[in-house]
Amino acid sequence: MKRKLHSVEEFHEYFRRIKESFLPSEEYVSPELDRNREYHRVERVDLRELPDKAVVFVRGVSFGADYKIRVDDTTEGRKVNIWRNMRANGLIGSLESVVSMVENLTFEEGVIIKGNSQLVMPYFKYKSGSVEKPTDMWMDVPLIILVQYADRK
Repeated sequence: MKRKLHSVEEFHEYFRRIKESFLPSEEYVSPELDRNREYHRVERVDLRELPDKAVVFVRGVSFGADYKIRVDDTTEGRKVNIWRNMRANGLIGSLESVVSMVENLTFEEGVIIKGNSQLVMPYFKYKSGSVEKPTDMWMDVPLIILVQYADRK
């Protein structure tokens, strides 16, 4: 779903809601891309269309901006687990909390697009080896997007 924002105030409120939707996860091991399974290099991925346990790897243009995102079906609905530091816990939030800015103040929710869009992610801040609840957001341009499905060889 595309969402067009019309003011700076609306922009700040939108980002505040996204930040608040993410919570630290209890999972401390990020999923690895399995070398024995096929992965797909894509230009665009709609997280809402991925099956349970699919893993998305995103590398941004900024140094060290690597993310692993796993789609999870839960009793509360579909969620994403996001890791930035592969040796610490990640954040968990709704699929719609991962957004891409596709044009000025227009965002596509639940979608990651390579190239001419900005991926909006929670800013990862760590204390004693664990990620804290995000207090800020980070924007980066995706260079590489890989998708691996849990149920396919």
